Amino acid sequence: MFRLEGLLFDPIYSGKDLQGLIDQTRKVTFDVMDNVVFLHTGGSAALFGYPEIFDLPGYGQ
Repeated sequence: MFRLEGLLFDPIYSGKDLQGLIDQTRKVTFDVMDNVVFLHTGGSAALFGYPEIFDLPGYGQ
């Protein structure tokens, strides 16, 4: 989502929720006329616990 839309999702909560929504959409769980809301409540603070994801300089040295 970051590459496509600039949205950050933590890999534990919001990220898993988003993956579930994407999976349900691909399985055509929703009708074309259904309104679907994904409420992103944050989680960006949790990203600091995963510096390897962002290939930060100095990580692992």
